[in-house]
Amino acid sequence: MVENTFISQGLHYFLAGSDFDFRYAKQGQAVYDQLNKMIASMAVQPSQIYLGHQVHGNKIVRVGQMEGKAFGPATIYPYTDGLITDQAQVALVIKFADCTPIVLHDPKQGVLALLHSGWRGTKRKIGPKALAMMVEDYGCRLEDIQAHIGPSIGQSDYEVGLDVYQAFQTNPDYLTFFEPHAEDKYLLDMNGLNQHLLEEAGLDRGQIQVDERSTFQDSALHSARQEGKDYGLNAIAVMMEKIA
Repeated sequence: MVENTFISQGLHYFLAGSDFDFRYAKQGQAVYDQLNKMIASMAVQPSQIYLGHQVHGNKIVRVGQMEGKAFGPATIYPYTDGLITDQAQVALVIKFADCTPIVLHDPKQGVLALLHSGWRGTKRKIGPKALAMMVEDYGCRLEDIQAHIGPSIGQSDYEVGLDVYQAFQTNPDYLTFFEPHAEDKYLLDMNGLNQHLLEEAGLDRGQIQVDERSTFQDSALHSARQEGKDYGLNAIAVMMEKIA
């Protein structure tokens, strides 16, 4: 898919959709070739590539501050659903099918975070956690941070059970993103809920860009619910450009 430099100055963003597949369980080490293909497609080449072994949690790693494992051309961190860096020319990568990708960027401080937020990560507030790290560990100000919520499964296609609904009952505001659908079934608006959590953590709505595309409806994107057990994985790579 086409690379674009979205809302934040000097940030390269590349979305690799259904013409790629990053699912290791399906592709094996051919995923390394997919990573190389994606990186080669970026307008600016990174000096390093990092990703996490995603487990639907809220662990966020400061890249370069702990040892990872080699994963083809990249370094991978175990049990990790978020990556954060203040280094230019370093590509952060997450994989997703229907879950919500979130990019946070402070162009003034030069800090970048990339998050994989499934419903469990959303429940555990991975987005607000990353914002807090940017402020506390890197000296960012909330008013300088730009957020991008990438494509994920749309509400009309994301049916969840009573267990998911009950997981968010701690705050009645969160339940407004659940639409009753059938007996003990609900349609969950993941984009809306994640946007709400970022606003709750201190961002203004104008600081948040939302990609409204549904992975379920858009054939250019993989969707686990649409494709079934043989589903593929999309990926997003983001990188801050080195300023001369």
